[in-house]
Order: sequence, then structure tokens, then C-alpha cells
Amino acid sequence: MSKPSVTQLFQTAGEEGILSPRSVHALTVDPNVGARIQAALGSPVDQATSSEVVLVGMLVDDSGSIEAYHNVASVRDGHNLVLEAMRKSKQQDNIYVHTRLLNGGIIRPFTLLDQALELDKKNYDPVKFGGTPLYDQTVIFLGSMIAETGRYVDGGVYARSISPIISDGADEHSKS
Repeated sequence: MSKPSVTQLFQTAGEEGILSPRSVHALTVDPNVGARIQAALGSPVDQATSSEVVLVGMLVDDSGSIEAYHNVASVRDGHNLVLEAMRKSKQQDNIYVHTRLLNGGIIRPFTLLDQALELDKKNYDPVKFGGTPLYDQTVIFLGSMIAETGRYVDGGVYARSISPIISDGADEHSKS
């Protein structure tokens, strides 16, 4: 089964009334947004071994204020505790995880929980002068969640999604 484009997924969601016309437009008007969403999508849906999956995406703030206010360890720990709790779930084999940073891109596209990466000093080091493009990145993050959920549903696999956003502040640097 090939990956449908994110534009196709959003258009289908719009036709089905899942997304408003304005939402479809916001997610498809800029090809750079579509490419950033596409990069988060996981393995082909036909590799799923269950008729139901849980998709967990985490958007993590890596702006300078996280470091400035000494919250680096707390953010890492919070992210990793979510992974730990899911690993104790009875559905752990059907959970796919994706982590995206506000400034640092994708830690990992959607992947099975047992392959998910915990945040550590190597992959999570808040940018000293990185801003907080919270609104812009939330659009991309939630677009990724909608697209991945749509891929599974279109492939006949029931999908639920969980989308925590870990941040310490308000949007400061979005362009949209």
C-alpha cells in the first residue's frame, strides 16, 4: 500500500467533514508544510499487525527559555514518563509514537513504541537562542497527527490519537 500524499489525506478529511475548508486550506496552501508533515508519517499501514492502533505524537518545546528557566530535565523526564507509561499498557504492541521539537525537527517519525526514542542529552538540547514558534509548529504537528490517523483509517485500521504538547510558554515567533 503506497503512502497517499498529505494533500490527498486532508482533502478526504475535508470531504468527510472531519476538517473545515479553512483547515484544509491552512494545511495544504504551503508545500513546505506538507513536506514537513509527510516527513512524520510512519511505515506503510499494511505492516500493522492489529485492526486497531493508538497514535501518540508529542510536540516538545526546545526553545531557549526551557534552558533559561532550568526545565530541560523536567521536559525530558515528562516525555520519557509518557513512553514508560505506554510501555506498561496492555496495548503496547499497537502503539505508534512520533516526537517533534519546536525548533529541532523530528526526533522520530511514527514508529512502534518499542522503537521510540527517549529524550536524552544527545537528541534534546534546547537551543540557547531558539524561539517559540508554537502556533506554526502546532499546525504542522496536528497536521501530522491528522494525516497519520487518516492513513490508518483509509487502510481499514481503527486509529485513536493522543497529542500532548509540552511547552513552557506562549507563542513568540510564529510567522503565520
